[in-house]
Amino acid sequence: MFNDILKFVFFLFFVSLSPHPAQTMDDDSADPQTNPVKKIVVVGGGLAGLSAAYELRKQTLVNHIIDLYEGRDCLGGRVHTHYFNGNKQYYEEGATWIDQEHSHMRNFAKELGVPLISHGYGSKNTIVRWNGQEYPINELLDKFQDAHKELQAFCKPLNLDDQNSLALHSRSSLSPFTKALMTTCYQDETGKSIDNAPVSSLKFIAERLENFANLATLKNLNVPFKSYCLQAIDWWYSLYRYTVAGGASTLIEALHKKVKDAVWCNLNHKLTKITRKADRFHLSFETKESEKKEVIADYVIITLPFSTLRNVQIDDSIGLRENQKRAIRDLPYGTNAKVGIPLNRDLDDLILYLNLDNHHMAWSGGKNVLTLHMNSNEGKSLSPKNIPNSVHLLKQNFQKDDTGEIAQKNWFQDPYALGSYSTFKDDGNSIFNIPSTDYPGLQRFAEPIDNKLYFAGEHTDIAFSGFMEGALRSGQTVAQQLAKAVTRKVAQEH
Repeated sequence: MFNDILKFVFFLFFVSLSPHPAQTMDDDSADPQTNPVKKIVVVGGGLAGLSAAYELRKQTLVNHIIDLYEGRDCLGGRVHTHYFNGNKQYYEEGATWIDQEHSHMRNFAKELGVPLISHGYGSKNTIVRWNGQEYPINELLDKFQDAHKELQAFCKPLNLDDQNSLALHSRSSLSPFTKALMTTCYQDETGKSIDNAPVSSLKFIAERLENFANLATLKNLNVPFKSYCLQAIDWWYSLYRYTVAGGASTLIEALHKKVKDAVWCNLNHKLTKITRKADRFHLSFETKESEKKEVIADYVIITLPFSTLRNVQIDDSIGLRENQKRAIRDLPYGTNAKVGIPLNRDLDDLILYLNLDNHHMAWSGGKNVLTLHMNSNEGKSLSPKNIPNSVHLLKQNFQKDDTGEIAQKNWFQDPYALGSYSTFKDDGNSIFNIPSTDYPGLQRFAEPIDNKLYFAGEHTDIAFSGFMEGALRSGQTVAQQLAKAVTRKVAQEH
């Protein structure tokens, strides 16, 4: 027994003298030709970065270590839950919804053992505020149908691929209701003022209004309200099918537990510069204490939103292509912000509150916290000292249930996000929305450089940008691509 203890103590002493693999690879003197250990660095600890690290871990790459660097003091990125009242109540500051079509997210949650909540619908689920009055949505469906017809007539003489401003075309022929619905639709989804929208965005707006027109058609065919909600709404209804039980942060925590034994997660490390020397990447990070740290890697996955990557010094030696430079510089992001208002009762009877007067949405998601989704200039300027009238209106409507608390998140002012989510597809922006021919599932601007530098994140996914599904898919996709590149490289060397 004593000998076993002595051996264990000796083992601990030996390990304490041995450097962490990352320390060896950070040494400029390490010769990539003679050092068999290769280093993979994932930049960004959001859902895309963590899922990429998890996928790499499952590939069990021989003689490869994986390090992850995150600028914040916590993991999750724009997937983050705010908790009230000793964690008994919560609302999502960032990503919230998992659609029925988001099969990767639903399967991933199951793999992690994280339960999802399914949300149902009914005639009391949607309240529309219009001209200072509140109506159940089924009382206004004819107005929604008329709005769709008006918009169709408005669009007919226009070139819907035009990237020039919509403001150049008078909307005086449209009714106040149609204009309000268009504004709410565009601003809620993109977080930007409709006054700055391109003409091409009308395709996106018309698609949304068509869903309401379909509802009106089904209503006139005497289809039960609950049935036609489930059948026809593809936007403000069926998108919102699942949420993560206990908050989306629980999924991030479960994912971290899966990778922490094999992935070194470094918090409070903000990327400031990246260069390439002798076919290896040199990354400069700034820590919370404003210290500098240099890291050398053989492969890199960058999952930062381009809104922040444009503030990173990217040396010409990296070899960015022109379309990548343009995307990093100009890819648009929304200014959406959120306010959470905890209440004293459950709101199962209210799923959505659509405010056409102030162009905002609010929802309960079946929990006793009301979430206000803000956009455009109000979203940009949200702060503890600048609470908009929309918040006061909601608190007044639920005054008897109001706990007096409030929480808010302004992603536009968050230095690690500088925006809510990418909006180029909702703008109808064909400049960026071009699928890759060689890397299925990715945008062309996200194609890897020399199979060594990869890009992931919701903005890089061709089908699900703006959603957790896009972040997850892109992380998994680039990790699988990288693993194949590594396998080919190893085979060539032997």
